[in-house]
Amino acid sequence: MKSLIWRQLLLTSLIVPAIIAPTFAQQSDRVYVAVSTAAVGFTQATIEPSGSAYRAELASFRVECASTSPCPVRLRYTGSAATSALGYELDDGDSRTLKGWDNIDNASWIRSGSNDAVIDVIFHR
Repeated sequence: MKSLIWRQLLLTSLIVPAIIAPTFAQQSDRVYVAVSTAAVGFTQATIEPSGSAYRAELASFRVECASTSPCPVRLRYTGSAATSALGYELDDGDSRTLKGWDNIDNASWIRSGSNDAVIDVIFHR
C-alpha cells in the first residue's frame, strides 16, 4: 500500500508542474522607440505580438540620449498624445514601469528639448 501511495505522489509531482508551469511562464520582449518631434507610442504588434498567448501587462523602460547632450522627453498615458509642454518629463537615464494594458496602450512620448531620444522598453507578459 505504501508503495502505491509513493508512486502516486511521484507521478503527481512530475505531472502537475508540467501542467501549471506554462500558465506562469513569463515572456519578455525588448523594443526601442525613437522619440523626436512627433508623439510616438507602441504599436499593437509590440504590445500583443501575433502568436503570443500573452499581451504586455508591464512595460519597463529607460530613456537614452542619441547624443551626449540632454534629451528631455514627455510621457503621457491618459489616452491623449504627449506634447512638448504636457506630460511627465523624463531625461537621460530615467527609468519607469507602466503597469496595466490600458496604460501601456495609451502611452506616448515626444521630445521636449532640442535633442532626440530613444526609449529602451522591455515588455513583460
